[in-house]
Parts: sequence; C-alpha cells; structure tokens
Amino acid sequence: MVRFRRSLKIASGLRLNLTKGGLGLSAGKSGARIGFGPRGPYVSGGIPGTGLYSINYFQKQQKDKRDGDPTLLPPELAPRTSLGCFGAIIIVFSLILYAPLGIFLLLAGGVWIALQERKPRAKARRLVMAGEKDWQKGNLERSSEKMAQAWSVYPIPAVAGMAGELFFFQQNYRKAKKYLEEYLKDEEDSQARLMLFLSCKESGENKRALENLQNLPIEIKQEMIVLVALAEIYLEQGRPELAREVLGQGPLRKRKIEDPLTKHFIYLSGVVFNETGNENRAKTQFRKVFALDPGYLNIEKHMQELGEI
Repeated sequence: MVRFRRSLKIASGLRLNLTKGGLGLSAGKSGARIGFGPRGPYVSGGIPGTGLYSINYFQKQQKDKRDGDPTLLPPELAPRTSLGCFGAIIIVFSLILYAPLGIFLLLAGGVWIALQERKPRAKARRLVMAGEKDWQKGNLERSSEKMAQAWSVYPIPAVAGMAGELFFFQQNYRKAKKYLEEYLKDEEDSQARLMLFLSCKESGENKRALENLQNLPIEIKQEMIVLVALAEIYLEQGRPELAREVLGQGPLRKRKIEDPLTKHFIYLSGVVFNETGNENRAKTQFRKVFALDPGYLNIEKHMQELGEI
C-alpha cells in the first residue's frame, strides 16, 4: 500500500505532519515522539536509521480493552479519555516550546481533574466500579447497595436498571421494583419488564403485575415462568378457571418434571383441576409431583384429601 506523508518542522522538536488522512502534530526527538493525528493521540518509537518503528494509538488500546473486558460501567459514566489525551499532548507541546506555560497548564490540569472528580458523575462512577468489584466477588448485597447509592448521586436510567437487576436476584423484590420502574421510565427493555412483572407479583401487587404483563412481548408472555406467575395471581384472586386457561398453554411435553419450574407448574395444574372440580386430572398431576418429591409444599395434604394416601 502506498503511503503519503510529509513532515514540516515548525519549531524545535515540533513537527506538522500531512498525510492522506489529514493534518497532525507531533513532538519529541528522533526515535521517540508523541502526537495527535487523524486517528487520535499516539506515541511512536523506533531505531533511528533502520526504518523500524511502531505507533500505538490510545483510542485503539481503549477499544480493545473494552472488547476483551466488558464491564458494568454505563457509557454515561465513562471517563472522557479523548479530552484528557488531547490536554496531555497540549501540555507536552507547551513544555517543549515554553516551559513556564507548560508548568502552568500542568497545574491547571491537575486542578481541573480534582474538580471533575468531586462532581456527582465522578462519584457515581466510583460507586459503580466498586459495585462491579463486589459483583465479581459474588457479594450481590454490597454490589446492589453501591448501585443504589450511585443512582441517588447521579440518577441515570442505566444505573437504576443495574440496581434493580441486582436486587431482583437477591429476591429483594420491593427494592427491585423501585429501581426497575425508574429504569423503565426512559428505556424499553423486555427482560427488565419481565423482572418488574415478577417483582410486583412477589410483592403482592397483583394489579401492577398485570399492568406490566400487558407490555411484555408475546414470546415472553408464553414463557413458563410467566404462565406460572400469572396462574398464581388468578388463583389468589379466586379465579381458577382463568388459571386453568393460562396453564393450558404450557409446553409440558418438552420439559422434564425434575426441573423445579416444571414441577411447580404440574403442582399448580393439580391445584387448578381440584378447584375446578376435575378430581381425576388433579390426582394425576399430584401423583407426578408426590412420586418425585413427597415433601413438596402441601402436596401430602392434597393427596390425603383426594384419598390417594
């Protein structure tokens, strides 16, 4: 590939570089330079007279790191590295051209960084990063509390969503509901909506649960966990006929009874058949569960009432 490059010396150690990609500046001595070009800030090094050299672009390194190490840090909280790199280059140029100015800019930059770190955005970023470490260690309780603190400092949807998800997996459904609702005010996320539906149901807010159910995609409404939760809501409301209609949509033939969710689905089916007067089908469902787990919920009581034991 043909490369076009021309370099003009405009001051001691400072060069203006013209390439096909555009203009750039670099500073330093032969063999080691720092600069800013069309592809962003970079450092280069090589052996003078050999033609061997390498160029490392800061932005490329950061992108590669993100690709290989995904984190919980939302883009809204990410450090503004491009501005920092550009400022560092300006300071380097200033130190080369006029040292007093460079020193002044260096001190001013330090003050600017200190002020930025005291802002709510930076505080929230530190809390999220600390919460991420706790999450990686398996300490969900500490991680969720740090996410909640981060949201109180800098309330953006992404942080509320992370806090809600962490509280959900701890089965702290009331807190999960609070943060998931905040998240879904500005975002549409079917998985978060599902967690909100389940959180409302487990918190005893069946009306809110049914409202959120309406906003779920059809494919998620057909998931077994949704069918089970919906059937339980209808049973609690004294509407076993609707619960039977819901459970009739379950894909039981594709599931093994050893699966906890499938076992509960079959148990609920027995309860529904029993409450709608179909004792024979209720016995069939209860027998399946009893054979696998005689101590499951109040299965023994149902079996006794139906004369099975």
